[in-house]
This record gives sequence, C-alpha cells and structure tokens, in this order.
Amino acid sequence: MEHDERALLMDCARVMHERHGTAPTGWLSPWISESRHTPDLLAECGYQYTLNWCHDEQPLVMGIALHPYIVGQPYRLKHLRRALKRVAHERNQGNLWVSTPGAICLHAALSLADDPAPGTT
Repeated sequence: MEHDERALLMDCARVMHERHGTAPTGWLSPWISESRHTPDLLAECGYQYTLNWCHDEQPLVMGIALHPYIVGQPYRLKHLRRALKRVAHERNQGNLWVSTPGAICLHAALSLADDPAPGTT
C-alpha cells in the first residue's frame, strides 16, 4: 500500500511537471483522505504542504469550496455574489489577503527564513 501511494504521488508530480512546466508544491488527497504514511511520502516526493488538514489553521486560513451542485443553483447566485463582494471589499480595505495555497506556503517559508526560531541557527 505504501509503495502504491508513493507511486501515485510521484506520478502526479511527473505529469504536472510535464504538462505545466513545474512540479506541484502542494497536495490534496482524493476525498481528503490519507494514510499514516502520506505526510512522510509527500515530503519524500518533494511536496511542501498538504491541503488535507483543512481545519489545522497553520497558518490560519479559510478555504471556500464552491461545489457546482450547491452554488450552481440559480436561487443561490445572489447570495454567493453578496459574499464575494464582501470578500472583495475587505481585501480592498487591506483587511484580507486573498491568496493561493502555494503563495501562502512561499510566504511562510520566507517568513521562517527571515525570522528563524530560537536555537535553530
């Protein structure tokens, strides 16, 4: 099983690199599930973060999942628009950072490089 999971992670990274010119830095497991080996295998395969731990909040993040079978209903569109307008307003006020997981990972890595934890240098 661990061997199969490693092969899947490596194959996904290879395909992404071939088709997009860059290897992925993050991973979201199918069905947001993982084995006890997944975190170690991700690191071994070059992934820098996982999106499986959506309630970990390290750093504090709020993901918004937009599933078409839910938000795609016409009577829900006005509510989605209202919520997204509020997000845009808060971003424009400087109160909110709208980002991607990869940009958050890079920001965290740069922050750690600028201010390493005591005793690590």
